[in-house]
Amino acid sequence: MILPYIPLYGKDIGLPVVIIGYVIAVYHLVQVIGRIPLGTLSDVIGYRTVIGIGGASLFLGTGTYILSSSFWPLMFLAQILLGIAVSMTYVTIPAYITHFGQEKVPIYTFIMGWAYTLAVPLGGFLKETMGMDFLFSLAFIFSIPALLIVVLLWKTKPSDDKNNVKKLNSLSVISVYKSAFKTLENPKVLRACLYSFLMFMNFTIGFSLFPLRLSGIGLTATLIGLVQFSRMGTGSSVRLLSKKIEGKINREKILTFGTAIVGLSLVLIPMLESLVTLILISIIWGLSGGLYAPIVFDMIADSTEIKDRGRGMGLRGTMGTLGSSLGVICFSNIADILSIPISISLAGVAIVIGVILIEILLR
Repeated sequence: MILPYIPLYGKDIGLPVVIIGYVIAVYHLVQVIGRIPLGTLSDVIGYRTVIGIGGASLFLGTGTYILSSSFWPLMFLAQILLGIAVSMTYVTIPAYITHFGQEKVPIYTFIMGWAYTLAVPLGGFLKETMGMDFLFSLAFIFSIPALLIVVLLWKTKPSDDKNNVKKLNSLSVISVYKSAFKTLENPKVLRACLYSFLMFMNFTIGFSLFPLRLSGIGLTATLIGLVQFSRMGTGSSVRLLSKKIEGKINREKILTFGTAIVGLSLVLIPMLESLVTLILISIIWGLSGGLYAPIVFDMIADSTEIKDRGRGMGLRGTMGTLGSSLGVICFSNIADILSIPISISLAGVAIVIGVILIEILLR
């Protein structure tokens, strides 16, 4: 509910586009730095503990958003805490789920995707009718049952991983990153990470410059939520079909063509102003990128042993959020210098060129 409207909120309180970009970038930079250690900690000290850290971060982060209404720089701290919480959902939980069978990964990505999808139009409607302060408060209220779920997990689910204190003490920051990046020698992991870089760049454009563009052509927060819903809803729904589609088209081709079409969609978006055509291109955008999550999770699971799976997921997440961070900083600055439409188109061109370079490299 919150993240898609941080750019609009920043605009409402008079922040420059560059500052808005930095606020968003902090959220992604936290994940760049933290996802590999978080994945390693999941393998070493157990999944329940790391999930607990994520639940606490969600609770504290949404509380900090409320305080930021009085002092806007606190948004940086809120973004940091939310970044930690979201890292857990993309690293620890997917790795944990693969322990019970990879066929459950599409179900998880489907549920997570629809949670985001439903939250976006709901957030847009509430922002427009009740204001951003109400949205911050509601998010904080929603974080309370999340904490209760974590407590329930601790009480009812016996730990599958005993805390290995000696192994934890032997770890260093250098060793954690070194061992993680060594997995890039596996071509499947490398492909998953490189495409994560491009797709996360696409995600951050979708939640930063894209809503600003829609606002610039006169769409209300509710209509912006509708356009985002069309993109995210189709992207989330197609995930349930990932196994069937993989049976007919190999994963590499799905990633290649899907990411290229996402890039082309971004190139076209600034040329459109009709609500109907924006919804149609958003549906194509969503369908093209929707299969990304279950496919790369499967690639990592196929290429790593169970004891190292959290580390592999963390590496993929780090490469992805690196794309998000560089993307939002770079293209926010371009938007400030040139214009938001030109910046979005250039982001699409960069993604298409990235696809070409990845395929040349991997072949």
